[in-house]
Amino acid sequence: MSKIDRILIGCNKNDLLLTKICVASIRYWCQDIPILLLKDELNGLFKTKEIEEAWNVKILNGPLKKLGWGINTLLPLTIKSGKRCLFLDADIVMLGDVISYLEQIESSIIVSSPDRIDNMKAHMESAYFSLKNIRQYDADYQVPDFFFNCGHLVFDEGIIDQLAFDEFIDWTSIPPRIKDKKTFICADQSLLNFILPKMEKAGKLKIAKSHFNIWGFDYEAMDFISLKDIKIKKSTPKLIHWAGIKTAHISGMTRTDILAFYEDIYYSKIKLGYLKKHYSHFIQHKKEYVLTFKKALVWVRDNVLKS
Repeated sequence: MSKIDRILIGCNKNDLLLTKICVASIRYWCQDIPILLLKDELNGLFKTKEIEEAWNVKILNGPLKKLGWGINTLLPLTIKSGKRCLFLDADIVMLGDVISYLEQIESSIIVSSPDRIDNMKAHMESAYFSLKNIRQYDADYQVPDFFFNCGHLVFDEGIIDQLAFDEFIDWTSIPPRIKDKKTFICADQSLLNFILPKMEKAGKLKIAKSHFNIWGFDYEAMDFISLKDIKIKKSTPKLIHWAGIKTAHISGMTRTDILAFYEDIYYSKIKLGYLKKHYSHFIQHKKEYVLTFKKALVWVRDNVLKS
């Protein structure tokens, strides 16, 4: 059994509401496991004191405050803490006691990878890197039999030395930047899907594959999730990850009922929670309207004024 010592949640100012929902879903199933927020302040400062005090959450203090896309996943891999963690993006909720399930898997790293992908090369080219470009870094590179998303990973912290990223990341810039964005088009996801299998092949670590994630855009799979089962704590050891389909307000996301259920749990422990929840909804709707208005202006500029 490989005990998971803590959960790290990567978050920023724009996904604070989802961070609250994520924390509430974790505590609903796992009351005692330490939860730490890895805050990225690139989009601005944001307060998390309410989350910390009400839900027994701490902040993971690191040398960098402004991280940018993808870097918050890479940093914990280099922290030599002696701990094992489940790393999550903020746009995730638990559907059961995922921790107990994942602790049964003995491996340096656990990734959630589908059992089968029909056209692996096409999948690689669209979401990870082109075969032609990646062979600039490894002339003998061959298309692997799996890829994985970096928004939900289990790993031994410090398993990679930060020096391993120096070839690919400029750490001196603020925020750190991917040097070759044409090859590593999805930042951390592209880098880790290149680096980790190479390390496994060299015998430096072991990667276990277990399909413990459901995508927020997988409508068929989402339809089988029962909110009634969640309410009676009938555990499904999986996560829902709304990668790439977030909106300013949860009402625009799939399975709003599950998000709203965990949101209510979050605010149940907050003083004046009912009022704060609805004020939060007002702010989120306002952001959604502003975003829609800006998109409309761009459309008018590109399609009407230029014609």
